[in-house]
Amino acid sequence: MFALILMRGVVSDTEKQLPSIAIAVALFILVGVFGWAFLAAQYAHAEEGWRTNGTQELEDDMVSPANQRRGTRGVQRSAVSAFLDFLGNSCRQLPNAPAVIGFNLRNRLWLVGLIGLAELGVVGIAFWMRSLEKQWAKPKKRRRRKEIVSPY
Repeated sequence: MFALILMRGVVSDTEKQLPSIAIAVALFILVGVFGWAFLAAQYAHAEEGWRTNGTQELEDDMVSPANQRRGTRGVQRSAVSAFLDFLGNSCRQLPNAPAVIGFNLRNRLWLVGLIGLAELGVVGIAFWMRSLEKQWAKPKKRRRRKEIVSPY
């Protein structure tokens, strides 16, 4: 917060503003990467048995009193580990891209459609942001006040 206050006087908002197309492209890539990660996770789970070993023991262990006493720190570590494993699996499945895409088109068409819909949403938001930029860039027209002419 302190750094933002210091930078406010040094750099104005108009000098360092990202164009809307750069934001849209970054969002498009981010949705694509997470979409691929979800497709790869579906394939690895169904075809390779990824993260299916011992799921019942994990569920039983999660509600154990010893695990409840451990607190949120253990849950945070597990969540970070699962997220890194999720991203790592998406990288490991890159050589299997044709098999991943084929599997998901055959068995998880709803997921492919959902990712496509999210990508279309990003494109729609990009067009909307672009139109707002054009609208805000136009100089505002000021109306002149009509002079009232008195009949006297």
